[in-house]
Amino acid sequence: MKASKTMTTLGALFILCFASITSWADTDFEVSGQGTVSYVVDGDTAFIKVDDRNTWLSLRNAAISKQAETGRNMNVDRNFKMRFGELTMKVRIGHINTAESNHKDSSRNTKDGAIASQFAKRMFSNDRAAYLCWEIGYYGRPICSVQTHDGYWADQMIESGYATYLTQYGVHPFRHSELANLQ
Repeated sequence: MKASKTMTTLGALFILCFASITSWADTDFEVSGQGTVSYVVDGDTAFIKVDDRNTWLSLRNAAISKQAETGRNMNVDRNFKMRFGELTMKVRIGHINTAESNHKDSSRNTKDGAIASQFAKRMFSNDRAAYLCWEIGYYGRPICSVQTHDGYWADQMIESGYATYLTQYGVHPFRHSELANLQ
């Protein structure tokens, strides 16, 4: 009963928050859906178990197209996995930046990154989530806003002092004002 009520609440929240803002943003595409945060990589990256196969395929196909367009290996098979019948995707939380904690060049990993990563894991692991993705990033991951029962991932990370609003590559297409006000 509790899971059903949470899903209904999350679904209604998703519709109210995302549906009203999708018509005016200038993005490559817009793909939204729901799932479960299955693994938090670090403060700004996670794997989401996607509920809907068509949503997963849509984002995967966008990544394949971007890979073909750029000629770079964008690790599509690593970012979009099917494991034990579950579809997962590795997402980058849009327009925030946290210190590194899980970088392949271990010299870039920091204590602050480890603390941010621990916070994100405590806050979001195994949570139901609504997501809205608007771009495939440089490394082949969907760039998304993710919202759980705790609120928007980006907001939680910024408000807690573990992330900054990143505008180096442009502003958030849907939530610029809200994120800028959190700084």
